[in-house]
Amino acid sequence: MKGRIVGRNARGLRILGRGILSGEDYPHRSGHLIALTGDSSDVLIEGVTLVASPQFFIVTGDRSIVRNVKMMGWYFNTDGVGTGKNSLVERCFFKCNDDAVKLYRSGMTVRDCVIWQMENGAPFQISWNMNSDNHGFRVTNIDIIRVEHEWNNDNEAVFDSIHGGAGHMSDYLFENIRIENAAWRLINLTIQKNEFAHSRTMGRISNLVFRNIEVAGPMSQPNTIRGFDADHRIENVLFENVRVNGVWWRDAASANLQADPATTGKIRFRVTDTPE
Repeated sequence: MKGRIVGRNARGLRILGRGILSGEDYPHRSGHLIALTGDSSDVLIEGVTLVASPQFFIVTGDRSIVRNVKMMGWYFNTDGVGTGKNSLVERCFFKCNDDAVKLYRSGMTVRDCVIWQMENGAPFQISWNMNSDNHGFRVTNIDIIRVEHEWNNDNEAVFDSIHGGAGHMSDYLFENIRIENAAWRLINLTIQKNEFAHSRTMGRISNLVFRNIEVAGPMSQPNTIRGFDADHRIENVLFENVRVNGVWWRDAASANLQADPATTGKIRFRVTDTPE
């Protein structure tokens, strides 16, 4: 079927497959393929295949479930999923040319997904100018089968933030993630002013755990963690059992990590005796 699904203040809506929804007849950036805005909540999207979105694939509200959905797009700006608070994304396939999963709203869980990231955007975007405080993110059991990054843009990393908003983004767990065919960069976490940021004050990022992360093959670009200033920092970051091209991350040198000492703090590395 060709078309889009657009709703406002939709509560309890069910969009169920099996079937294909294509946005091929819509101009680039003319709107999201599934856009449920306003006070939309408690939405279930399950079993459908979404192709050729003109912009984001799915935008929905609080307590939403996106399950067993396949997304395939080619334009820039074809971000995958942006949900409201306390939402679940599971057993999905993403082939996106912008951020696959936007980890912006508190209480979001992402699990058992497969991602093919095209040249633009990050598989996991931690923040792009969020102004509200958000916390409690869980991302587990993910296979990233390809990342096509090849140009030096700030959103070109598997785990990324370009945080120019006033919000405090905290409490992220990334666990049991396998990555292959990704030769660019694993980590790029920054707090910075940018062309899309309109906040007069800057925010913070804290309490991130990257555990049991395996990258098959080398990555060419250094990893980066950089806050904005001494009051707007990125801190309390743990890399536990992270291995890239057979090398365990035991310190900043083995991780090829550039961390700004003036704007970051408490960045730790741990390798257990018998890592899984």
